[in-house]
Amino acid sequence: MAPIIKQKYKSYSFGSLSMLNHLQLETLIKIFDEPNVETDEILGGRGSIKRLELEGFGPVVIKYNTRGGLIRLFIERTYIRTGKPCNRIEFEQLINASKSGVNVPEPVAFATKGSLFYRGWLVLKEIKNSETLAAISLKDETRIARLLNEIRRQIAILMNSGLYHVDLHPGNILVNDNNEVFIIDFHKARKFKAGKEKLKDKYFARWKRAVKKHGLPETLNEVFRK
Repeated sequence: MAPIIKQKYKSYSFGSLSMLNHLQLETLIKIFDEPNVETDEILGGRGSIKRLELEGFGPVVIKYNTRGGLIRLFIERTYIRTGKPCNRIEFEQLINASKSGVNVPEPVAFATKGSLFYRGWLVLKEIKNSETLAAISLKDETRIARLLNEIRRQIAILMNSGLYHVDLHPGNILVNDNNEVFIIDFHKARKFKAGKEKLKDKYFARWKRAVKKHGLPETLNEVFRK
């Protein structure tokens, strides 16, 4: 992976693969300071995000680091630094996945504010005209059959790379209007050392549980069946 360029700007720390200019940094921190907005995507596939045009990059998505579970009721966006910030981990894992051939959003930058206690943001190029697989399945189940082979191919590449996504489900699969498939939300991803079959079992168990819990069509489970 190319070295990450680190920049300090006002009270923010940035990391990216290319130097960000003053206008880009100013545009981003203005958005960072705005309240985050929860999406209403099924399964919460894209979390808390904002979209904007970023000079030099075009349409981008800003993903806010937000906690899950009950703890988010008290400290929704503040993290304790115990190692690499989770948005930097996701930035790096997206690069690793892309190098392995997985279709993922292109990472632009990550940023944090604070030292021991911090908030974080991840900037990604937007996948235009896309919807989650979960949303598509509820309104056009016939389209799923046309997508199965490409979804299987992308998941197979992910497994062959030895990368454990942790939260692979139909809400974390995006499909654009050309039926290109992208896997998103790598903030918990890590290397898996127990073998491909065990990894496949873990992926299918998480996937099947999400399909059942959210009342999605059983057809989606065909992704893991040949």
